[in-house]
Amino acid sequence: MKKGITPIIAVIILLLITVALAGMAWAFLQGYFGTLTTKNIIAAGGYCTAGTQANVIIKNTGTDKINISYCADAGPANSRSCGDLTIARTDTGGIMDSNIPGTSGLQFLAGGQTVIFTDTACTAAGSPKSCTYIFTAGSGIGPATASVDCQG
Repeated sequence: MKKGITPIIAVIILLLITVALAGMAWAFLQGYFGTLTTKNIIAAGGYCTAGTQANVIIKNTGTDKINISYCADAGPANSRSCGDLTIARTDTGGIMDSNIPGTSGLQFLAGGQTVIFTDTACTAAGSPKSCTYIFTAGSGIGPATASVDCQG
C-alpha cells in the first residue's frame, strides 16, 4: 500500500497557498491604488522657444477634473491664478507674462489630460536665464515644480 497525504491535509495546504497568493496580490494592488488621488498635477516637461518663451507641460494624473477656466493677469507679477490652478514663478527673475493657450475654450483639465503653460518673459535681454515655476491646484494638490532654461 502506498502512503501519501490525506485529502484533508491536501485541502488545507491548497487553502493556505491560495490565501498566501491572495495576500500578496492585495499588498501589490494596495500599493498601486494607494498612489492614485482624485486630483493631482505634475510638470511633465519643459522647453524654451524663441529664446524667451518658457513652455511647461502640465498633466493631471488624478481622476477628477481641475478647473482652469480662466487665467487671470491680476495679482503679483510673479503669480497667476487660472481657475483652481495657481502658478508662481520662484526664481529671482522679472515679471511673468504668462497664459495657458486656449483656456477660454478649455474649462477643465481632465484626468490624464495635458496642457501647456507659457511664459513669454522668461529671459532678460541678452542673458541666459533659468525660470522656475510652482503649480498648485487647490489645497493638498501639488505642488509640481518645473525649471526651464532659456537663452536670451
